[in-house]
Amino acid sequence: MGGFAYAGSADNTGSVGPMDLNRKRYGADVKIYWGNSNIFGGWIRGSDESLEGSLVTDKEYDLGFAELNQVVYPWLIGLVRYERAEPNEEAALERAVVGFTALYRANIKFVIETSFDPSNAELTNLRAQLDFAM
Repeated sequence: MGGFAYAGSADNTGSVGPMDLNRKRYGADVKIYWGNSNIFGGWIRGSDESLEGSLVTDKEYDLGFAELNQVVYPWLIGLVRYERAEPNEEAALERAVVGFTALYRANIKFVIETSFDPSNAELTNLRAQLDFAM
């Protein structure tokens, strides 16, 4: 289990308002290794000041995810991930991701993934990727 916090600021590039706009983040994560499975997830709470005209407003949001990685064979790893973002007073955004990683040889891997909205299981994209390192 872990946790983190961040506080910082961004420069106000406008001509009104404070010189710096505050940014804050805090959150937690958890990892569980169980046999050939790796289960992990995290949550982030964020707060950003922004300018609307000359008025400083505070926008808040929550982000979270949970993922399961399963070693099917030593060279094949499957994953299932759920992500959710809840912007300040806006509808939540959700996404599910399913994919496989194949480790072809040392330093060469193939990744295939698709993501979709869990409330509408229609698949609209497929990502294939080749990674290699020398």
